[in-house]
Order: sequence, then C-alpha cells, then structure tokens
Amino acid sequence: MAILIYLYGRDGSANTYSDKELTHVVERILPDNAPKKVVIEREEDRLVCVSNLSEGVSIHEGNVCLGKLIPSVEWSHRYDLEGNFAIVRGDPNQIEVISDAAATKTLYYRILDDIFVVSSSQRAVMHFSDDLDLDKEALLWMISSGTLGPKQTWDRRVKFLPPDTRLSLDRSKWRLNKYQNPILFDPKSLPREKQLDLLGSNLDSLYSKMDLDFSKWVLPISGGVDSRELLHVLKDEEALKTVTWGNPDALEDTQSDAYIAQRVVEAYGVPHRFFSLPKVPEKIDTFFERFVVASEGRIDHIAGYTDGFSMFEKLVSEGYGGMIRGDHGFGSKPAETPFDVRSSVCLQTLDDYIVPSIDDVFLTNHQLPKRFLRRPGESLSTWKDRLRHSYRLPCVLAPLNSIKSPYMEVVSPYLTKQILRFARNIPSEYRVGKKIWRDHVLSKGPEIKLAQSGATLSVEKILRHPSMVSYLSDSIDKDSLRELTGDRIVDDALQRMKEGVYRRNYFYRLKSQMVKRLPSKVLTPLVKSTNIELPKICITGNRLALRLFLIRSTLDKLSDDIEVIR
Repeated sequence: MAILIYLYGRDGSANTYSDKELTHVVERILPDNAPKKVVIEREEDRLVCVSNLSEGVSIHEGNVCLGKLIPSVEWSHRYDLEGNFAIVRGDPNQIEVISDAAATKTLYYRILDDIFVVSSSQRAVMHFSDDLDLDKEALLWMISSGTLGPKQTWDRRVKFLPPDTRLSLDRSKWRLNKYQNPILFDPKSLPREKQLDLLGSNLDSLYSKMDLDFSKWVLPISGGVDSRELLHVLKDEEALKTVTWGNPDALEDTQSDAYIAQRVVEAYGVPHRFFSLPKVPEKIDTFFERFVVASEGRIDHIAGYTDGFSMFEKLVSEGYGGMIRGDHGFGSKPAETPFDVRSSVCLQTLDDYIVPSIDDVFLTNHQLPKRFLRRPGESLSTWKDRLRHSYRLPCVLAPLNSIKSPYMEVVSPYLTKQILRFARNIPSEYRVGKKIWRDHVLSKGPEIKLAQSGATLSVEKILRHPSMVSYLSDSIDKDSLRELTGDRIVDDALQRMKEGVYRRNYFYRLKSQMVKRLPSKVLTPLVKSTNIELPKICITGNRLALRLFLIRSTLDKLSDDIEVIR
C-alpha cells in the first residue's frame, strides 16, 4: 500500500503547501531503503500526495482509492464496493472517507481550523499540527499488549477509521459525521455438508471477481491451510511466484512452515524462493530505525523483519508491487479462559501482568472498552471470533500490513465484506479450530501435513541475543523516557534483562500450570468458590524493554514532525 496524504482546505488553503514541502514530508516518513517516488495531484481545493504509486492506488479528479477492489469497478461515486480498500473522495458538498469491512488499509484523520487531513500515516498528520497531545492510554496499551490498543493513535486529536465506516465532512458547516456498520455474528444452524457447499460457492464467487496481474504479485506460502487454499486456486497462473522467509534452520525442521511450504509448492510445481532472515539484525541501529519508521510504533512484532526489510527491497527492485495473503475470519484456536480470548487478539491490560506502576501521571483507567467485553450468554469461542473481527483485524493485522506498505501493496481476498459476513454466519462448532475452513482446504490438493511451528524465530529469542540486550539497555536508559514513565518500570526492565530470566515464586508456577491444564468448565467454578487467584502473567524484561524503546523512539519522531512545514 502506498503512503497517502490527502488535504482538503477551506478557501484554497490546501494549495498553500508546495510540492517540495509535501515531498519532504513523505521522505521523512519512509524507511531509507523504501521507494520514494512521489505523485502529487491537485483538484481545486483538494490535494492528493502518494508515494510508491504501484499496484494498489487509483487517483481520479482529486479522489483516491488505496488497495484493490474485488471486482475492479468505478469507485468515485458508488457505495456497493468490495475488496481491500480505503477511499477518500469529494463532491461540492462533502468529503467522504470510506473503509473496507476489516479496515485493512488504516487511515487517520484530523480536522483543523482550515485543513482536513487524511493519511495512512500518523506522522504525516503530525506535520500539520502545532503540538503533540499525547494519548496516555497509548502508552499503557503498548506496555501491556505491544499494540496501540483500540484507539490506534498516539495523539488524542488524531482518529483512525474503524472497519466498514463512512466518514463525511460537511464542507459548508465544517463538521464531521460518521456511520459504522455493526459487526454482527448470526450463526445459521446447517448440516456440515450444506455448510461446506455454501463456503465453496462463496469462495468461487470471490475467485471469479479477482483481477490481478500475477507478474507483479507474489504469494507468501506457509505450512498452514490459508495460503495453501490460495495456491490451489492460483496454481495455473503462469506468472505466479511464491515466497517464504524465515530462519534458514527451519528448512531442516520437518515440522516447520518453511519445510512444509516447500513440499506443498513442489507438489504444485509453482516457482518458489526462500529468503533467509538472520537470527539477529546485522546492523541493529539500521534495523530499528527502519522498523520504527515503517511501523510508527503501532506494534512490536519484529520477528519477520530482521533483515532490515531487504527482502521487500529486493522484490520491489524486481518489479513486484504486492503480496496476496490468506488472512481470514473463519475461526481460530479454541480458548479455555477469558484471558486466552483477550491475549489471542492482543487485548491484554496492565492488570493482567506483573508490571511495576509507571508514573502517577499515567495511571488512567486502563480497561477494555464496553464494546469488547464478553456479552451475556456469549460463548468464549464466539467472543473470541467477534474480537478477532472487530479488534484483531483492524488493530493488529492492519498495523502488520502497514509495516509493508512503504514497499508493497497487500491484498487479503478472504477479508472482503462478502466473505466476512459469511464467516459470521458459521455456527460456533464449525468456527472453533477453523474446522469448516480446514475441512474445505484439506479436501483438495496434495495430502501433506500441516506445519506445527513457524519459520521465523520468536521475538523473545531474538531479543535474548546479547547484542539486542545491549542495544535496548542503552536505548531505554534515557532521561526522556524516565521523565515520561517514571524510573520504576525502566529500572525493572533493565534489571530483568540483566538477570536473563524473571524470578517467579513456587505459587506463581503452580497457578500457571493450573491455568494451562484445567479446562474453563473446571477452572471457572474453582476460582469463584475458593480463595485461589488467577496468576498474573510476566512480561519478560526484554519484551518490556522493546515496548519502552518503541514508545520513546516513536514519540521522539512525532515531536520532530511538528511544524516541519507549518
């Protein structure tokens, strides 16, 4: 996905910003090895600025569509749109900003006195601000979950567009109105065979509408069912190429994504490449600079990028403009406890963890928004899937895809509105463990087992490397961070990294094993009827240090962005 800056200005104020100034903003918010070709188009009082104008961008008369529509249709006036997209368009009365069913393309916006700014980058928005109004909850969510949480912004005045939402700016009244379609689960009780038939027909309808130039798109392959389905469908496309990346040792592990993916691709006879990632970045400072710039501090998932985005840089140089991913909403692994549900979608709060309190100035009410709480009568599995659709897709998956956006477009066909609505109608027993989805995929293609482990090293293993410990220790032991969070949490992270492990007492270990082994139907009554407390979970010092580092580094950049062009 390209980086977008869209400006609408009262009385022509958008045109007070020169092409040189806008190009300077784009260059500041892109990693040093990302493409930096900038396209700027002006239409009366509107301005569209786009970097990396590749497979996923369409500009027409001051309107812009990021992503891919499925099918490809005229989009500047229609509302019945499908695909992975974000649209900004205007007419004489209003400016509209529209997200797809999963908000796969994150857009941020802010309305100022004379400028309405919409961008795929928070940092771009800050270039039009005169100060940083820090949202304190963002710090709490980053420390507890490694994400920015439900608001997805660092500045309180900057907003992000949720899934399936239409935001409109009334030009004359200078007022915003927002309408979001609700995410509703309405399971239909159907026999398994009928459910499989409906899944197949919905997928066939989707595949018939896809319109991609496969010479410019690559298909990442894992050892699981999701990418295997895409490979089966696209196997006859002559230009199709597949890739896998990860730790080279995984190629020898018969249970890993890398090993299984190679076997599957060989069975289909499709060209395939494996990109090796180092166990630890060769140039740690360069790696972290690129990661912070690409991610804007939205997420701490660093494991797939230890090569400093060299794989993406290479694919772009070879003419590839996008990746086709198998992300979906058909279900997930079963959950035994409420904490399992929330942790699976990265919705842990500070109350879940053993973390020293940060400075009193940040002791805000850190709780789940009401819309994410478990509803009366809602099963753990349905709650988990609802959070997956309403939170994980826009607030975890979208940030991960945004990391790639300075380099390549990402399309996820199974996250279209048609397919997501179908997934919400699947009975709970068929969603648990992705049962109906797995049955569909494994009923065709080669009989090759599914992978049991990933191809990349875990974040924890990467962070345990002495060079990473040294770098993060030096990076967080700074007055600017201590002034923000207080000393206790910084000192705790430093001490835990120094010790190498976090010491836990006997009772903590006993409770942890109990939570892991007992099913919820036994555990829940036990907790309610006794004085036994569920254990709090430990954030390792290394992971805590990484999150503190992302906070400090991102806020430094956001502060530097202010008034660059004002």
